[in-house]
Amino acid sequence: MPINKQTKEPMAKIGLYSDREVFGAGLRQAVLPMHELVSLGLDFHTESGNLFATLAPALLILDAPPERSSEMIRFLRSAEPDLPLIVWERVSSSEPALSALRSGVQGVILDCTTAAEVVACIDTVLHGGIWVPPSIAQAVVSSRSCHLTKRESQLVSLVTQGLSNKEIAGKLGISVGTVKVYFSRLFDKLEVSDRYELAVIGMRQAGTVHVDAVRSSQGANTISQTVFLPRTLADRHGDKYSRQ
Repeated sequence: MPINKQTKEPMAKIGLYSDREVFGAGLRQAVLPMHELVSLGLDFHTESGNLFATLAPALLILDAPPERSSEMIRFLRSAEPDLPLIVWERVSSSEPALSALRSGVQGVILDCTTAAEVVACIDTVLHGGIWVPPSIAQAVVSSRSCHLTKRESQLVSLVTQGLSNKEIAGKLGISVGTVKVYFSRLFDKLEVSDRYELAVIGMRQAGTVHVDAVRSSQGANTISQTVFLPRTLADRHGDKYSRQ
């Protein structure tokens, strides 16, 4: 078993899920000689059980494309709920990191994180702590989370696509009047003034949760989600139903 020359203790085995080969090679150099990094690829759904049993990693690092990150976090939390997980975020927006923390990850690393901070993050999480970059910590303090139902998630997704009330009603199999009622409640819940602000929220949350396309009122397969919003109340202005 490899030994950490500085602490004289066995190296911790770190599992890395990533589709970036050069990234993995660089990360391996950053954590050596403190820890041993084992690349596990990215498409792990059918092999994860055997890999966990064979490699017995002490910690996992997930570096996934933004559109897959949430799905993979949920899978790993379900498959190995007690195994510490660090998520490497590729985007600068704080929403994906906030969503990851809410999902139960123990550490968040950003692309701008230094090699020394990466090692510090790993050591902190290995010893049972939580590692959050200062910018994300500030976002946690200045943001509030708001849980959306399946129907509300559908509305956010559809309004982000630029659909009118009539088009949304057709997609969901409900009346235009019902769409307006839903929007009124959703505007109050998210403290936004109009469809534009709601669409901005939808675009900012893109990639932080998995929301399937709305197929029909009977076959809709969207899931509920959590969005993160500023704690300050939005200015109320404009016509809530400006696009009919």
